[in-house]
Amino acid sequence: FLSLRYYKLHPKYIFSRIDEIKKTFRLRILLCHVDVTDNVKVIEEVTKIAFVNDWTLICCWSFREAGRYLETFQSYEHKPADIIKERIEAKQEAKFSDVLGVIRSVNKTDVITLGSTFESISKIMQASKSQLEACPGLGPIKIQRIHDAFHKPFLNA
Repeated sequence: FLSLRYYKLHPKYIFSRIDEIKKTFRLRILLCHVDVTDNVKVIEEVTKIAFVNDWTLICCWSFREAGRYLETFQSYEHKPADIIKERIEAKQEAKFSDVLGVIRSVNKTDVITLGSTFESISKIMQASKSQLEACPGLGPIKIQRIHDAFHKPFLNA
């Protein structure tokens, strides 16, 4: 934790704290309380210090906000990374659904099949018809529509 007001009075303090911790932890967070009015230059200095020393800088503008960050970090301290991973996978599935769902006759099951087969929208866009045929549940009409969506112009000239 670092108060910018304290940092302005004792700029070497942060370096002594960084040296004490060094590389003891994989995740090193500098929680910074912005309690000075002219803060742009000071935040810039602290950002450089955090970046050079491979620390994550989180700025907060009140003690209440700093407390919420600490509570959140403490609640996740002993939890596995799977909690965060699941959310990312759900977001990726939503992205697949947003892109592929607009193609006529492509349903949610097809989106899941395409996502698990190709792993990225980019790979689906580059897939040939024969690669799309390898996906279970996709018939010739859906394959043609998916292929056309990524390989034909939007408007006929």
